[in-house]
Amino acid sequence: MVAVVDSRRFGAGLLVVLAVLAAVFFELFVVWPLVLVGLAFVADGLTAKRCPNDHLIYLWSRLGRSTLYCPTCGAPLGRDGLNAG
Repeated sequence: MVAVVDSRRFGAGLLVVLAVLAAVFFELFVVWPLVLVGLAFVADGLTAKRCPNDHLIYLWSRLGRSTLYCPTCGAPLGRDGLNAG
């Protein structure tokens, strides 16, 4: 059995350990998801296109759909590297 000799040092050490664990939890489950969401918005903004009727077409709205027509108004889009197929 372990006995606590100096309760102030033990309490301070335990507090530091809990603070570090809370910081790691916060970074893993709050900071990194926010960083990934931000990177997704950056990628979406870089790959956005405009149709002839000035609608913005984002990558997420083109996934699984035809990339030859605007999903909002149906106007034909010009072919480029993103919809060459």
